[in-house]
Amino acid sequence: MNERHSFIKKIGISENIPETMEYFSQCELKGAMDISTDLPDIDEIVSIIVDPKILSSKVIKTMEGISCEGQNLSGCKLLVRIEVNQRIMYAADNSQRSIHVIEDKSFENVHIVVPPFIEGTKVEELLQFQRFNLNVFIEDIVVNRINSRKILTTIYLLSEAKYKPTYEICFSKNDVNGNSQICICYNDGRYSKKLISDYLLKHILPAWSPNGQEIAYLSNDDEKYMLCILNINSNTPRRITDLNVFECVTSFCWNNMGDKIFFSAIKDGNKDLYSVDTKKLTYERLTYSQGIVKSYRPKCSHNGEKIGYIRTGLNANHLYVMDIDGLRLQQISNYGYVRDFDWSIDDRYIAYIVDEKLGSLNIYIVDLNTFKKEFVKIPQSLLYLSKIKYSPECKYITYIGRDGQTQDIYSYNIEKRVTVNLTKNTHGVRISDYVWKIDGDKIYFSSDSLNYFNIYSLDIERDEIIQITNTESEYMRLTYRPKIG
Repeated sequence: MNERHSFIKKIGISENIPETMEYFSQCELKGAMDISTDLPDIDEIVSIIVDPKILSSKVIKTMEGISCEGQNLSGCKLLVRIEVNQRIMYAADNSQRSIHVIEDKSFENVHIVVPPFIEGTKVEELLQFQRFNLNVFIEDIVVNRINSRKILTTIYLLSEAKYKPTYEICFSKNDVNGNSQICICYNDGRYSKKLISDYLLKHILPAWSPNGQEIAYLSNDDEKYMLCILNINSNTPRRITDLNVFECVTSFCWNNMGDKIFFSAIKDGNKDLYSVDTKKLTYERLTYSQGIVKSYRPKCSHNGEKIGYIRTGLNANHLYVMDIDGLRLQQISNYGYVRDFDWSIDDRYIAYIVDEKLGSLNIYIVDLNTFKKEFVKIPQSLLYLSKIKYSPECKYITYIGRDGQTQDIYSYNIEKRVTVNLTKNTHGVRISDYVWKIDGDKIYFSSDSLNYFNIYSLDIERDEIIQITNTESEYMRLTYRPKIG
């Protein structure tokens, strides 16, 4: 029992344990090892080698809430099966002090609490797609001789499930010569690469598909923009609309399943909404406009049942909602020029920007069940508003506002009814686009604060802005991957 513990050589204690971990679990693995009858008694333990190995992992569902120890239970855990091999060398209690080795193998089930979704994707799918690095570290090893025939070991294990990031941000960038490229990068700006770089054509308005496997965009051929789709795995583009059918495609959106795209296009001099089956390439006309009436900028509801869009008329741009087959049309705005709109995640509300009269910009939130409107107060100094968006959890409504020559991203807290300038730019800075991170803790935006447009990440809680790209772009458009597939 009076083992000279400090002189025992311990092999296996991890040297480079990360200082911070997002998903981890700590445990003690205790065990007693008996000396077999064919070996002599123990005099002194010389060394111990511990080698843990991860055998398997799976996702299990658990309760949600706060445990007695204060742990936040998300309702989801990774069950990691670990094999722990031990080899102990000891000096025998005999005149020769002969050296002997005993071995032991044990197994431990470790539970690591993880959120049900990461980057918009179920953790079951992330595990299936091998998007986790599972690591096991040894924090300490304690070994004691209980008596001449028994050894007690305690191993302190630290297990980590580290999410492996992938390409989340897709962006188009225009240079001074008018060339346009489409690129993707990680959400910290690393591993940026070009997907499409054809200097004879312009490629604009990229948009991830709902399954995160394809990117739709507009590409100009003979100065006519057509709708195309690119599979990010094969990097093979496909044209979805026909030059012989449409004169030009101006805007589009995916449906919730990713098998259709709704788009506005000019045909026979009229701008209308159409849908296209992305596999069969069959079209369906949804609106019938003539003359000064034009329909454009479709946005599909999150449940895939409705389409919102803007329709121009005589001295007005109105917001309309209809079923995806073009039926049951409802006018949402009453007067003025609607500039942009967005759906809430539950599809019950629509927020929109409207210029009701010269110099009078307003934002309204419409309850689509009661058609009751809520007025959103905006800073009086703002001269122009654009790109309104709900945050993923619908806590905020954000938009770009221009004060003089300076553009900033503003956030409206729906519950508290408070507006905050998130970017606080210096004079003359422009913002070309922005997107919410799927988990809702960051905004990514493109700004020319350093003369050229680059992408910046904005941490909402920390109020921290970090530049993540270094380009000489004249203009950028962004889209954030909704799911990792």
